[in-house]
Amino acid sequence: MPPRKASKAAKPPGGASAASGFEASPEALATAARAAGELWWWDASERRWRTRDACVSPGAGAKTALKDTNWTPWHSLCDTSEAPYFKWFAGAETNACFNACDRHVLDGRGNEVALTALPEEITELTPRVNITRRELLGAVATVAARLRDEHGVRAFDRVLFHMPTDVTHCVYMLACQRLGAAYSATAVDAAEDVLVSRIEDLHPKLVVAAPGGATKHAGVAVDCAAKARRAAMSAAGASVSPPAFLEAERDFEHLRLSCRLNRWAAMSDAQAFAEANAHMAFLSDITDPIVKKAPKKKTGGVPACVAATPVPSDHPLFVSYTSGSTGKPKGIVHGHGGYVSGVLETMRSVFECVSGEGGDGVAGGILTVGSSGWITGQSYMLMGPLLAATRSVLMLGSPVFPSPLRAFETIEKEKITVFKSGSAVVRQLMTDPANAARLDAVRKRTESHLRVATFCAEPVSAEVHAYAQSHVTKNFINSYWATEHGAMVFSRDVSKTIAATQFEPDTKTYPLPWVRCLINDQSDVVLAAPYPSLALTVFGDAARCGDGVLNAKLPWRGDLRKFQDSYWPTGAGGFVQGDVARKHAPRSAADGNAKTKTKTNAKRAGPRNAPTASVLPGYTFHGRSDEVINVNGNRVGTEQIERCLWDVRVGAWRVRDCAVVGAPDFVKGDAPVAFVAFRKDTSAEKPPEPSNGAAPKRRRGVRGSTAPERNEGAAERKVSPDAIDVAAFKAAAAAAVTARVGAYAAPDHVFVVEALPKTITNKTSRKTLQLLLAGESASDASLVRRETLPPIAAMVSEWRKTGATTNARLDLAKYWDEYTFSHHVVQGRPIVPGAGWLCMLAAETDSRKLADVAFMRGVHSADADVRVTKRRKALQATVGDEVVLRAVVAAGAAAPHTVGPTTFGGAADARGGAATETTISSSASKRKREPEKPSSRKRSREDAKKTNVTVTEEATAAQHYRRCDALRLEYAGAYRAVAGVEWSGHVFRAEVTGTHLAAVLDAGLQVACAAVRAATFIPVAVKEFHLAEAPADWTAGARNTCAVHGEIVEQHADYLVADLRYERVVESSKNVAEKRASGSRKTGKTGNASVTKNKTGDWETFAAMGRVRFARVEGTKPRLQPEQRRPKNESAQHGRAQTLDPATSLARLRQLTPEQRVEAVRAVVRSVVLDLTDQEVDFDKTTFDNGMHSLNAVELLSRVNDTLGTGVTTKLLVADAPMASFAEAVAAHATTYEAPPLNGDGKNAVPFPNVDYATLNELVRRRLAGKTVGQTPYFFLAKYFAYNWFKKAFQFFRIGGHAFVLNPPRAVDLGVEVSMDRRVEFRDIDMNQHYTVEMIVARSVDGVEQLMARSGLSHVELYYKRNLFAAKIQSTFHKELALGDRYFIKTKITKVTGSLMDIRVAFLDENEVLCFEILWTILIVLDSTERVLLDWENVDLMEGKRLRAGPGKSRVEAPATPKKPKKTTDDDDDDDAR
Repeated sequence: MPPRKASKAAKPPGGASAASGFEASPEALATAARAAGELWWWDASERRWRTRDACVSPGAGAKTALKDTNWTPWHSLCDTSEAPYFKWFAGAETNACFNACDRHVLDGRGNEVALTALPEEITELTPRVNITRRELLGAVATVAARLRDEHGVRAFDRVLFHMPTDVTHCVYMLACQRLGAAYSATAVDAAEDVLVSRIEDLHPKLVVAAPGGATKHAGVAVDCAAKARRAAMSAAGASVSPPAFLEAERDFEHLRLSCRLNRWAAMSDAQAFAEANAHMAFLSDITDPIVKKAPKKKTGGVPACVAATPVPSDHPLFVSYTSGSTGKPKGIVHGHGGYVSGVLETMRSVFECVSGEGGDGVAGGILTVGSSGWITGQSYMLMGPLLAATRSVLMLGSPVFPSPLRAFETIEKEKITVFKSGSAVVRQLMTDPANAARLDAVRKRTESHLRVATFCAEPVSAEVHAYAQSHVTKNFINSYWATEHGAMVFSRDVSKTIAATQFEPDTKTYPLPWVRCLINDQSDVVLAAPYPSLALTVFGDAARCGDGVLNAKLPWRGDLRKFQDSYWPTGAGGFVQGDVARKHAPRSAADGNAKTKTKTNAKRAGPRNAPTASVLPGYTFHGRSDEVINVNGNRVGTEQIERCLWDVRVGAWRVRDCAVVGAPDFVKGDAPVAFVAFRKDTSAEKPPEPSNGAAPKRRRGVRGSTAPERNEGAAERKVSPDAIDVAAFKAAAAAAVTARVGAYAAPDHVFVVEALPKTITNKTSRKTLQLLLAGESASDASLVRRETLPPIAAMVSEWRKTGATTNARLDLAKYWDEYTFSHHVVQGRPIVPGAGWLCMLAAETDSRKLADVAFMRGVHSADADVRVTKRRKALQATVGDEVVLRAVVAAGAAAPHTVGPTTFGGAADARGGAATETTISSSASKRKREPEKPSSRKRSREDAKKTNVTVTEEATAAQHYRRCDALRLEYAGAYRAVAGVEWSGHVFRAEVTGTHLAAVLDAGLQVACAAVRAATFIPVAVKEFHLAEAPADWTAGARNTCAVHGEIVEQHADYLVADLRYERVVESSKNVAEKRASGSRKTGKTGNASVTKNKTGDWETFAAMGRVRFARVEGTKPRLQPEQRRPKNESAQHGRAQTLDPATSLARLRQLTPEQRVEAVRAVVRSVVLDLTDQEVDFDKTTFDNGMHSLNAVELLSRVNDTLGTGVTTKLLVADAPMASFAEAVAAHATTYEAPPLNGDGKNAVPFPNVDYATLNELVRRRLAGKTVGQTPYFFLAKYFAYNWFKKAFQFFRIGGHAFVLNPPRAVDLGVEVSMDRRVEFRDIDMNQHYTVEMIVARSVDGVEQLMARSGLSHVELYYKRNLFAAKIQSTFHKELALGDRYFIKTKITKVTGSLMDIRVAFLDENEVLCFEILWTILIVLDSTERVLLDWENVDLMEGKRLRAGPGKSRVEAPATPKKPKKTTDDDDDDDAR
């Protein structure tokens, strides 16, 4: 029907008034008329289906065009005479199944794919399924005939489904629609009690379930059939007739066979439509309330079909149940007319879906994350897409299994154009920052086809909305609706197209044009006028459902009184759902030129239309005003959970009072939290059970909650929370809630309280509990008993530290100023120090004890957007998508006195005990000590000085900070807090004068960072952190002076581990004792002092850090006092720290500016030269002038590469260039260097990729051709062979020289490992009959020679006629070898850098145990006069030259390190005299 005609004909009766909210708005009427013009209606007078311009008769296969466009099948577009029962299209007949299936085949769309089903894991047994619209029509018509003929299902009957939302389930639901039977569906994870309550409420004629073993959810098999059978048996009783039971087909392949879908696939659309509609059935044919089974028609083996039954527009279509906010879930009834038109209109206007979208089964369509058990699945998985002729993609099972990104990967694979999902899916992904990069990769491949995405009907936070728009699609919108609404009522601003709208992550929604709304005084959303998809009624009066409609005397209206009382309160002015919302002012006209542009952009915007934001007033939704919480997208009434808790007992204790409240949870949305008060029932006898088997009566509580009746004869006593086994109650409560509601509704936490906070009207103040759970302060002004609030607040506060899941923005700017982070500079940039993070976390979590703190990334600006996510005890701080910190809120009280060295330098402790010897491996010895009293850990400096402490090093404040500045640890202001440091071996004590806590804590870290000369360490992890008081309450003590006691408990080349304890001076012990005695007289308790007295004051421990790990940033050779040896019984993994690998170092180096990059390289060169030559580098001098001979120069390259990952070669080390040029060349090389490729194992594809293999292999080729550039005098060779012929001949064969001559290698292979076995001979031993070191070194030459021959390096020697030269030999003894022992020599190259090559020769016994190893560092001198060495990284073939052997003439070596002469007394006197 044209909208013009419809609006004119659809004037509502005068009984409805706008004040009541019963009068339909003109916009709703126009929308209904527009949607109705696309639907097909039954023309009863002509007994045919028709629309405004076409008709088709039963049994025909083609439609006939009509000229009568004024035909109207209804007498009123919206009949409000029985409001709030609204009859849209009153007097018209239609069928939802006909509009969803038949009409598209009639339009020639039979070959289009209607549904695509995707199992959790696609295999040959569980394949991806496509079903066309023609096949779908055949399956629905066949199954409908089977339900009618074999199970007696007719119009007005109810059918209950317990199946996964797959193709089979969709077919069965559509078959019920075809027959006019109402149905209801349940999710596969619904509890058995839910099925029982549905059966008791609906009185279904048939229960259809998936066969056992056919359903999987999250990889776990679910036996739907067994659960449904048990529920049917439990519900059967006097008031409920046992329903029939049917197991549906196991999968689509069985459905295809049973419905002969191959036959339907081969038909034409006209044939399929004609056969599906050949046999009509009408409501008027049903006259006998008891219908016998109709005989099956013999069709020659072809399954029978049934046509769609025309039904009134308000005929019950399906019943979808709410979450149960009033105690029992309500069955919401939707009809064939208004609901169908409303859902269709949202598909067209909100999603801009067009007919045929996704019809090829490959690209396009809608993906909805949901289930047919909820309204989302009914409206936007089934009906909406089918009505709009858009493909619907069904994800079977869990949307996050087998991958949490399953839904988004499906968007990519199926080229989805519309996506609809709950916010829980996005919130789950936000818990892992790595998911952002994965989503971004998917988004790049989906942004070309994903037109729009929307959240389902639940409150969404701005950060979740922003995350979805950033990582899924910029067109991710928010929507609002509920079961009662039938379809979306708030969504995007549809006055503009999607392409013409710039969507903001503000969670705003906009009422759709046919929705008239307002906000009342309680901030509830009020829908001030009906609209087509709004619910008809609440299901009820099941016994008369159908008969009243047939007789037309008492029409069935369900439980209309309940519907009105629940949603249409008197004086409210409309439909009240109970959701709290806020209306936001619209944008100014200047922002968008609102009305003029929106009207002209009614069609899809072209490329000239730049997207603009909406200028209409937006609404944000903030949860339910009633007692409903949203747990992972499941809306559940708290009263449902409370009813389960009333029946739970723990021993003799039973529930006296309880309240369930939703706690904010970043992942779940709301987490159910129970507050329970108990009483002890001392009655000897159990109360008698009712004789009729009914449940015991319960008194009505506040806001619909129920509680057991008081037993006046039983003694009731309040119970202390400590007397209850909370764990046992929580387990029993979880089991009860899981069985009756679902596992998702089980309480996350249970608080045992003495009494709940009550108002003056004896109502539980749930708002007070909600405020406490949200971390806000709650007033006790409205409470009858104010004393109930403090203990509850204390329990909730403690739980929030370790049990809640939160996500909040850290006010870094506030802490940046408070703790002066700009004065803490590392590597040239201010950075939040580790001590600062500890202070901020302690303040934000109100915790005094943290564990497993890991500093992942640096934060360098006060403007950084830092968010702290806490999930139970785990903390995670992120900046954007990067994790910068992880930590754990530890349970228990802080105990800082238990951490750190017992005494300074191993001397006697404060109690005057004997001195004990300490070693560097004190971390192991501390575990063996008996626990000491706190006072033994708290000593004064004066007592420490009395002991025999050997101070090995002292540093003043100036010396300490000079060392820090040299390491580029640049502290200023409050962070120059160290007044002096004393070292005794591996233990130190530092005096600290700090103005705030972060600076004092950082002072101890500073000392450990600078403990190793010429190497910078930074803190990367803290195993445990203790703080005696809140950061805001901290003071520096009586003398404004603190002390840090530290101990290096582990030292390694790449990291250190230290313990730190912080002390301060407090009031004298006399004053403390007087105050303690005064306090004990008042409280009746004795105090416990944790101080140690001395002459200057009493010291107390206020903070400690245990096992702090420091990672090395520069250098490779620490210089700390004694080196620690790992205890034998300690795990190899113990103490492993995070270190900066070369790749990470190179990445960070590239992030610096060119000037900073050069300075970073200079810092590394400075530390390496200082370590190698013991003198400061002069960058204006050359390498050799800085005391660096050839080997040191190569070592410099090696360390620079290891530290910075730059991959520099000897080309950059020019002999006559200053070191400044070298630093600049390395900095420039770092920007272009690409690391060599790795193989599948993460190793280099070729060994030592820095080696010039191409030139080496060219050298081998030339050598095999007889070429050489070296020359040795013949008289020398003759004398050499004459003298060594006997020894060299044996060695030649022993090392395989003959094999080299007969079959020389054709290429150089530096990855080869060679082995030979020998026995210790008599001439190899000394008088002890032990293998001598002299002979071992001699035998190692055999290994080196053998390696040279096998690897092809002998070609190099012969080409240049130069032998290898041993620049350095290092030997290590592990085990003795004696006369006759058999051993193996294994040789391999371990390192190649510049001119140096390291060859390791290992001597192993018969059991492969290492006995001795020798590391040869070799090189080849090509020209000793010109100081030319063979550079393995840049091989020179010396073409056109003749190399002569001989000693170098006038060679200049690198200058030696100048030594400072010691001044004698006489020299001093002479100086004084001068």
